[in-house]
Amino acid sequence: MSLPASVAVIICAYTEKRWEDVLSAYRSLTEQSVLADEIVIVIDHNEALLHRLTVALPNARVVPNVNAQGLSGARNAGIEATTADLVLFLDDDATPDPEWIRHMTSPFHDEQVVGVGGWAVLAWDAPGRPSWFPEAFLWVVGCSYEGQSRQVGTIRNPLGCAMAFRRIALAGTAGFSDGIGRVGTHPLGCEETELSIRIGRSNPGSRIVGQPHAVVAHRVTDSRMTLKYFFSRCYWEGVSKAVVAAHVGAGAALASERTYTTRILPRAFFRGVGQALRGELSGLARSMAIAAGLVVTSAGYLRGRRSVRKATVTGPATAVGTQLVGHRPDSDHLVAETDAAITAGSSVWCTEFDLSSPDTFVPAPVSGHYARARVLVRLRGEPIQFVELPMVGAGIDAAEIVAALSDRSALKLSAAPALVCAPQAERNPKVSVVVCTRDRGPELRNCLQRLQDVRYDNLEIIIVDNAPSDARGREAFDAQVGSDARFRYVMEPSPGLSFARNRGLAEAAGEILAYTDDDVAVDANWVTGLVGGFQRRPEVACVTGLVCTATLETPAEHYFDQRVSWADSCEPRMFDLTSHADDPLYPYAAGLFGTGASMAFSTALLRELGGFDEALGAGTRAKGGEDLDMFVRVLLEGRAIAYEPSAIVWHHHRPDLPGLRRQIFGYGTGLSAFITKHLLDATTRPDLLRRIPSGIAKAVVVPRGHQSTGPRDAGGSVGSKRALIAREFAGMAMGPALYALARRSNRANVHDRAPSAS
Repeated sequence: MSLPASVAVIICAYTEKRWEDVLSAYRSLTEQSVLADEIVIVIDHNEALLHRLTVALPNARVVPNVNAQGLSGARNAGIEATTADLVLFLDDDATPDPEWIRHMTSPFHDEQVVGVGGWAVLAWDAPGRPSWFPEAFLWVVGCSYEGQSRQVGTIRNPLGCAMAFRRIALAGTAGFSDGIGRVGTHPLGCEETELSIRIGRSNPGSRIVGQPHAVVAHRVTDSRMTLKYFFSRCYWEGVSKAVVAAHVGAGAALASERTYTTRILPRAFFRGVGQALRGELSGLARSMAIAAGLVVTSAGYLRGRRSVRKATVTGPATAVGTQLVGHRPDSDHLVAETDAAITAGSSVWCTEFDLSSPDTFVPAPVSGHYARARVLVRLRGEPIQFVELPMVGAGIDAAEIVAALSDRSALKLSAAPALVCAPQAERNPKVSVVVCTRDRGPELRNCLQRLQDVRYDNLEIIIVDNAPSDARGREAFDAQVGSDARFRYVMEPSPGLSFARNRGLAEAAGEILAYTDDDVAVDANWVTGLVGGFQRRPEVACVTGLVCTATLETPAEHYFDQRVSWADSCEPRMFDLTSHADDPLYPYAAGLFGTGASMAFSTALLRELGGFDEALGAGTRAKGGEDLDMFVRVLLEGRAIAYEPSAIVWHHHRPDLPGLRRQIFGYGTGLSAFITKHLLDATTRPDLLRRIPSGIAKAVVVPRGHQSTGPRDAGGSVGSKRALIAREFAGMAMGPALYALARRSNRANVHDRAPSAS
């Protein structure tokens, strides 16, 4: 191969919204120090734009895309429209430097060079790049990103907005593949990656070279500066990588990505954390965006890989990208997937049955039409196993329940029934139960009714009404409790769940302090189970319990039931700093220990730790994370957490989609706010920084909350379990800043409440 004698530049356009951009790109090509022999503008299935540009640019060749709609088809049409030896590609919203063509063609003096990639710098619309946007993710907007070499050298593939290939190399591989690459506004990509790999395989000993001196300014509109676009583009990049891997193999398709995820991203993540520690909170926002972007991209890759597998049955893999264009990864559409997965008549009746009961039949509720029943099987009150059975009549027969037990449960029952029981309390310590509530009178009244049935002698129950806007909480308390001396009502004026829990801590007289929520129905032996958990080991300072789903009737309830792992096990567990060495994020892994709906602490230790962090939790900007934080703090004190399944409560999930959206978003903000707190803490920062890279890698493979199997999987598909991933990771990206604002607000409030010096 020798230096090409002729050069053509191809610009592909599809929308009149970029009219000024196309004109700017064309004008810049006519002002180059080295002019192209031909400029070809390909219009992708837009007759109006084709006519308008033909009139406006008489000296350019304006041609239609006669191939399949999409960027790959348009580029192939451009190749077919010219006979130049060297073909350069420029995006319609990219403006080249005056020396661009000269720098792009210079590497072709080397006969082994078959392709060249330029360097794309940002041209942001006002107000500019958001402070949370990480430089390592500039590929999201089609620009050169952190980790790319600034030296001339061999690369796997060029950026699509500024690249060049020898015609002979393009002809030998039949050009770009249909089904890969952008179609209209759908942010698919990687067509240049797939082409470059095929060119390399077809031309042994050839090279593609990165030329950082060949600069274009890639215009980025304000619509691409949002978290929504960021996550959407990350998702579709993952889908695109899966399609490319189906064409050329995962080894070649992901070779550069392995270096990027194991070296470039961790370095950028830690730099952002360091900037935050020096007072630049936007650095931490960039770090969390990196983590969230990586997980969303990986979710897209898994989605694409599943679609590729389906395509091997229904059609060629080249069509996968086109098939996926109709799939939108936004939360509304994904929740619609959940609705479709949960078909009519799929309501599940959640109930329980004790094997020691003389009853042989469990009647179904009179109201409601249930397709299945989920039964918590117990023996003398102790939980054994969940079983799911079809509803074929007016209830469930005890024989059906026994037959559905696993071999392990049956063996346990026949061999040593006593082993399933919680240890009997050696003494009867005083327990303070705290229920925090706000403006939820009916829910509180139901909660109080169940608390009145609790069987434990040495007990006080404190209802903390948190900054109520009306008298519903007080009225529900007075109407339900009456003269029961065990109950006490207090009001905490500062809004926020942690403020309310700390008020309960201040009021408590018990040696053990138990917390539950106002949307929970406690079992009569709940407190006894918690107390028994403290007897399992002397160092236990926290006990969490089994949180069962109370109702499964709406799509939102089904989704959340699949999302959480509160009722995964009827086996006791123990956690301390030496446990779970195989979990890279332990003890910072979310959701591992339990939930605030059922937890108890040593009152003395809770006071020693200073109570809950009042910048975390529902009612604050962070919206959650306070229970995760307290679990970790207990373990870091050298104490243990016992998961005690005999401490049973029934939780009512959010029944409607708006409530579910808010809750999932709050899970994201609470998780990253909790992580932020421990990154800012000099005592936990080194350990957490050491664990985060491998923890992210694990999350990519098995996302949090999606690893369970068994009865809870019956209501939906793997796809539906990822239904609100975009919303949760949007929350994760905002969590660090929200936590910082919450801390600042709390400090200001403390200052305002402080007595004056006078």
